[in-house]
Amino acid sequence: MDSYWLPFSRYTKKMKKTVLFFITIIIGISLTFLILFLASKEAARNQEIEKEIETFKQEAEKTKRNNLELEEKISYFETLEYQEKIAKEKLNLQKEGENVVIVKPVPEPKENEIQDKIPEPAEEIKLPVYKKWWNYFFGSN
Repeated sequence: MDSYWLPFSRYTKKMKKTVLFFITIIIGISLTFLILFLASKEAARNQEIEKEIETFKQEAEKTKRNNLELEEKISYFETLEYQEKIAKEKLNLQKEGENVVIVKPVPEPKENEIQDKIPEPAEEIKLPVYKKWWNYFFGSN
């Protein structure tokens, strides 16, 4: 026999089968954990993709609503009513037989003017309480 196989020659066939069985079990368990790890990683990736898809759906819905609003504005801007309004406001035009009235805004008073217009409270005359009640019920003297 070769010297290489010498250390294994002292084991019996039953021991060799037992060792081979345990090695097979360890490899099987390792492969099971590897498959579970890869499956969980893939499930997490799928969950992220689903979140992205939902986000894109929400953005698409928002864009559709925005487009509808813009289409409504465009249709309003194309109406004769809007064109007349702009002609009156921006170009100062008027229809035949229409009279234009210009209302000038009242200028805002300055802070010192406001304070000047506030009347100072008159000094109260110190009356006894019973006279205040008398005046309250029967009128002032």
